[in-house]
Amino acid sequence: MDETEEKKITTEEEALPENIDKKTEDIDSRSVSFEGMKKKLEEYETEIKDLKDKYLRALADQDNFRKRVEREKAELFNYGLTNFIKELLPIVDNLESALIEAQKSGNDSTAMVEGIKLILSKFNATLKKHGVQEIEALNKPFDPSLHEAIARAERNDVAPMTVVAEMERGYLLKGRILRPSKVVVAVESQKKQDGGNSEVKENSEGGVENG
Repeated sequence: MDETEEKKITTEEEALPENIDKKTEDIDSRSVSFEGMKKKLEEYETEIKDLKDKYLRALADQDNFRKRVEREKAELFNYGLTNFIKELLPIVDNLESALIEAQKSGNDSTAMVEGIKLILSKFNATLKKHGVQEIEALNKPFDPSLHEAIARAERNDVAPMTVVAEMERGYLLKGRILRPSKVVVAVESQKKQDGGNSEVKENSEGGVENG
C-alpha cells in the first residue's frame, strides 16, 4: 500500500462519526482545561493583590508604631522632669522672697544677700539648662493662656487688661505651660467710666432739648 492510499484510509477513518465525536470531546476537554487554568490564574492574582494590601497595611502600621514610639520618647525626654521641676519652683519663690527681705534689712545683711543671690542664680541656671523659661507678664497685655488673673486694679495710666503686678512668677518648660503667672490686671477707673457716662448723658439731653 502506497502513501497516498494510507492517507486516504486515515482521512476516511477520521471522517467516521465515532472518530468525529472523539475529536470533539478532545477539543471540549482542552477548552475546559483552559477555562480552569484561567480561573486559577484569576484566583492567584486576587490572592496576590490581597497579600500585597496586607503587606502595605502592615508596613504602614509598623511605620506608625515607630513614629509613636519616637514621639513618646521625645515627650519623655522633654517633659519627663515636669513634676520634679514643679516641686522646685516654690523653693525658687522662697529664695526670691528671702532676697527681697534681706535687701530691705540694710547693710548688715550684705553677706546674706550675696549668698541668696548666688543660690538663686544657680537654681535659675539649672532650670534654664533643662528648658525652663520665665513667662513675661509685667506690663504685658493679659494672656489667659499664660496668665492667671487673681485681682483687678483700677488704673487710668495703662490700657485696660494690662498686667500691673505679678504675684507669682510663671514658667514654661520647652514652650509648654509649666505654671501660669498669677497677676493683677488693670481695669478702667469707675470714676472715669461714670464721668464719661455723665458727659454722654448731658450731651444726649442737650440734644433732645435743642430738638
